[in-house]
Amino acid sequence: MPAARRRLTALALLGAALSVAAPAPADPPPWAPAHGYRHKHHKEKVIAHEVPPGHRDVGIGRGTCRREVVGTILGGIVGGAVGSRIGKGDGRTAATIAGAIVGALIGREIGRAMDEADRYCTGQVLEQAPDGRTVKWRNPDTGAVHEVTPRRTVRGETGPCREFVTRTTIGGRTQETWGTACRQPDGSWRMVQR
Repeated sequence: MPAARRRLTALALLGAALSVAAPAPADPPPWAPAHGYRHKHHKEKVIAHEVPPGHRDVGIGRGTCRREVVGTILGGIVGGAVGSRIGKGDGRTAATIAGAIVGALIGREIGRAMDEADRYCTGQVLEQAPDGRTVKWRNPDTGAVHEVTPRRTVRGETGPCREFVTRTTIGGRTQETWGTACRQPDGSWRMVQR
C-alpha cells in the first residue's frame, strides 16, 4: 500500500500545483514585433491605402506611378468632360476621377516640371499610399523624377488631410517641398495652410 499512497499523494500534489498555476502573458510587449494574433488583428488602420472603386490601378501600391496608364485615364476624362459640357452632365465628375490637386501644388520650378499626368499621380499618392510610403516616377518628357511621400494623415473639415513631402530632381538638382492637402467633397485634393 505504500506505493498506492505515494501515487495518491503525487496526484494530490499535481492537482494542487495545477490549480494554482497563474496564466503567463503570451502577447509580446507593444513595442516588440508581433508575429501572431496581434500582428494579424491589431494593425493600425491606414486611411486611403486601397484603389477606390472605379479607379484604375496606376501602380501606387508598388511604389511607382505608371504614366502610360495615367495617359489613358486622362484621355478618357477629357473626353468625358467635353461630353458632359456638350450634354447635360456635371464636369465635377472628371475632377473626382482624376483626384488631381487643385491650386498651386508646389514651387514654380517644380510646378513647371509637373504636367497633368504628374499631378494626377500626386493626387493618387495622396489618395492611396499609406503614411511613410514613397512613390517615385519619372516624366519622360521633362526628365524630372518625382517622389511623393505622405507623412501623416489627420481628419480635416472636409475629409482626410495628408501632410506630404515632394522631392523633384531636374537636371541633377533636387528640390524638396512640404505641404498639406485635404480631400474635398468632390474627391479632389486641395492644398491648405496648416
